[in-house]
Amino acid sequence: MDKFEKKISENPWLVGFATEFAFLQALAKSRTLQVMVAIAIVFAAIFFTFLVYYPK
Repeated sequence: MDKFEKKISENPWLVGFATEFAFLQALAKSRTLQVMVAIAIVFAAIFFTFLVYYPK
């Protein structure tokens, strides 16, 4: 659990993604919409990870 908490304190935006994910999943009524939201957030998370960890 220590490693997980350290990761969160280093990357506060991860908490933002988790919160946004839960919020949008609650809003999305249909299964198709939930899948689309999940895929979009995964791609956004990957994109931001590259921005944070691999600056030019």
